[in-house]
Amino acid sequence: MKKKILIIVSIVLVIAISVFVFIFIKNKDNTTEPTATPIQTGPISDFKIYKNEQYSFEFRYPRDWKVTENVFSSPSSLFNLKLSPINEDLPSIEISPIDPTINIVTAKFGDNAFIGSGKGSDVIIGGVSGKRYEYKYEIFSGIGILLPFGQDRMILGTEKKYEDVFNQILSTFKFLK
Repeated sequence: MKKKILIIVSIVLVIAISVFVFIFIKNKDNTTEPTATPIQTGPISDFKIYKNEQYSFEFRYPRDWKVTENVFSSPSSLFNLKLSPINEDLPSIEISPIDPTINIVTAKFGDNAFIGSGKGSDVIIGGVSGKRYEYKYEIFSGIGILLPFGQDRMILGTEKKYEDVFNQILSTFKFLK
């Protein structure tokens, strides 16, 4: 029972932890290409920029969205943030499984986060190779991306309803030197 709860909590965190924009769908030649045309609230060049000096990454996101850092505390999460539409009235103290998220987690947590989600497909985000997973949890479907991050892992994720915005964010994601 405890293992099942841990798996469910892990899946919810992974779903909630998924954010930032990259190339997703693997074509028949094992290369990656963007998914469907993203919805834009304006040109990407007009998006806001989020930059994290401590963890050395940045990305662009729509002007009508907000970024909230460290919305939850967990021994497995070293850093987390969520993106949400400004007009969406969700508590800022928790990650909703519908919001695009980024979570830097321990290797042990990250390596177990997508157990049962299949083998995943190869993706490249900001020049880093990782795995993209799709999963269903109760009433929603999610996307999670697992990337190596030094000795830790980075999980980017969202619910399918935000896939277009998520893809836009991922397409601008950069790891800084």
